[in-house]
Amino acid sequence: MPPRSSKRLKQTANGKEKENVPVTTTSRRRSMKKAGNPPNTTLADLPFDTLLEVAGHLHPLDVYNLAHVNKTLYDALMSKSSIGAWRSARTNLAGFPAPLEGISEPAWVHLVYVKICHFCWVKTVKAPDFHLRCRVCPSCAHDNLIGYNPAVGAHPEDKEKIRQIFAIIPTHYAGYQGLKEKTQFALLSEYNAAEQHMAVDWEAYAQECSGRQAKIKAHAIICEKWREQCVSQREADLREMKKNRKTAIYNKLIELGYEDDLKHMKAFDTMYQEFLRHPRVKGTNVLTTRAWNNIQDEMITFAGTRSVLCHWLKQPNRVSPTKLYPSLPDFCSFKEIMPYWINQMTSSLGVKTYSKRLGKVVTGQDNLHPDAAIQAAKLARNVLICCRCCSFPDPGDQRHWNKWRKNGWTITVAPLFYPESLTHKCCSSGYLSTYDNGITMPSDDAMKLSSINERFGSSNFGRMKWSAGVLRKQEVVTTIVRRVIRLAGLDPKTATVDDMDNRHQLFECKWCPMETGSDAEDSEDDSEEEDEKLPDRLFYNWRLYVEHVSRHHYFDYEDMKSHVEVIGGHEDDELPDGYRVGDTMNTKRMYECIHCRCRPSEMLHGWPGSMAVISHITSNHAVEDPEEDVDYCLKFGQPDSPRQERVYLFDDAQSRINEACASIAATSALMIQMVTLAMLSRI
Repeated sequence: MPPRSSKRLKQTANGKEKENVPVTTTSRRRSMKKAGNPPNTTLADLPFDTLLEVAGHLHPLDVYNLAHVNKTLYDALMSKSSIGAWRSARTNLAGFPAPLEGISEPAWVHLVYVKICHFCWVKTVKAPDFHLRCRVCPSCAHDNLIGYNPAVGAHPEDKEKIRQIFAIIPTHYAGYQGLKEKTQFALLSEYNAAEQHMAVDWEAYAQECSGRQAKIKAHAIICEKWREQCVSQREADLREMKKNRKTAIYNKLIELGYEDDLKHMKAFDTMYQEFLRHPRVKGTNVLTTRAWNNIQDEMITFAGTRSVLCHWLKQPNRVSPTKLYPSLPDFCSFKEIMPYWINQMTSSLGVKTYSKRLGKVVTGQDNLHPDAAIQAAKLARNVLICCRCCSFPDPGDQRHWNKWRKNGWTITVAPLFYPESLTHKCCSSGYLSTYDNGITMPSDDAMKLSSINERFGSSNFGRMKWSAGVLRKQEVVTTIVRRVIRLAGLDPKTATVDDMDNRHQLFECKWCPMETGSDAEDSEDDSEEEDEKLPDRLFYNWRLYVEHVSRHHYFDYEDMKSHVEVIGGHEDDELPDGYRVGDTMNTKRMYECIHCRCRPSEMLHGWPGSMAVISHITSNHAVEDPEEDVDYCLKFGQPDSPRQERVYLFDDAQSRINEACASIAATSALMIQMVTLAMLSRI
């Protein structure tokens, strides 16, 4: 029976169509059009030889994608007859290695270019594994790969068998994201296949696999070198594309009359680097007319604002912004400003914003009135700490808590109370950032603090705008303060810092007893006197006691009530019986040098005591007789008079001797009276 002839529409010279024109199908020339395809699918209408010729000039990945357009092209380009087109496409790439024996050209292109896992066919895998000839995602690595060390660890009795199998199958020493250990990995399917041959024809199978493994290893090395070259070339191409786009935008701005602005910007490296890092500049797309119209206004605004800043910075007699204004706490403490601050008449001074920030730290509320924020900050229970200066375990993390307690790590806690918390050095200093509200600021030596940089070997630590971002409330420290307030006889809800200071109460830590008899002699003859001596005692003010418990008894603070003794003050009539005040240490108030204020030599934390700041001024500023409020002043928030910090109580031996002598004298007088009465009765 003769073969059926297909009917196709054929046009004549006059444009009319004829039907029933037989077209004979041959092996050299095929028609790939199907009845269901649209009439304009030109690729499907191409002759087979023409299609292969076109495919041979494409990129291998383009040929792969073309084959997956529809079933017709898939059947044509995936047939064995198209092998020449695939090879020709592969030769279009310089150095592209040929596929390994046993891997077809389409499968090789799929392995090299298609970024999908070969097991789940869902997740993306960036890099192929040429040693294992696959791409594997972290989720599939656990189920489809086997590692040498994990296998030996799970089955130590089969160590020799595992070693023999890994010696003949393709392996790769690497670390996969889905697996913890870096070791030799192999495909689990190949491992199981080799394990099945161990009891049958192991020697022949091992010899065959060894030769195949050597070929795979050599081929993988070649492929990895080629891929590294491709990655390097791609990075170079991207750099060139970014450079071309930057040059194009730069030239466009020059055409619009911004040449001088760009020159000012180039004078400051940080400014020009910000231009290069701009999202619209660092792209890789070609700058077309339409693209420039979309970003033109944004780039003009950027160039204009940076030009104004650069012009100001280039002025030779400019003054650093940090030299124009004092710090906010100092500014608010001026007598001329205080009435306006209290009456809240100057919102432009930033007091309102500052108070809201402080109130947010203390109370956790955003919309808090400035008066309410300050009143909340004055409460003693609203103690703060600095997250930069302090190190302590997190009470909410039991594992972290136990780790600190077990290792005995040092806890550093420095409670901050109002108003000292406002002038904490970390609130107005830190490592200078090159960005400020989106604007790149050049390096300003006037903002740097040379005193700190020289001490710690840094070069970028300096003065910053005041921020409460480093201040935190800490659960344990807050609880300790509340309990101390109750021990003082006040209500934590209403007790302020001034209320606690005015009570002049002292606290003794019973966890840390002092050694007995500091004034005792070492001779054996005085051993009985030493036993009779009272132990020395150390009392803290409430601030220092909170810091002591927070540092040394952080994990035992819940039992604080049974390990403390409170006395009302240091007067003799209020001291424990048999004790005298041996020594008293007062806090040193912090002063600041007015000559160093807002300069690199400024000491942000201040100078301890007036003698220290006077010595600094006389030696560094050539002032013979420094005057207070002229050459130096008390830092904001410091007390009017020194606070009592520590009180040492010693055994009052002389008082006990006097009491003993008085007792002996009274006893002797009584005995004399009794003897006299007895003698008189006899007479």
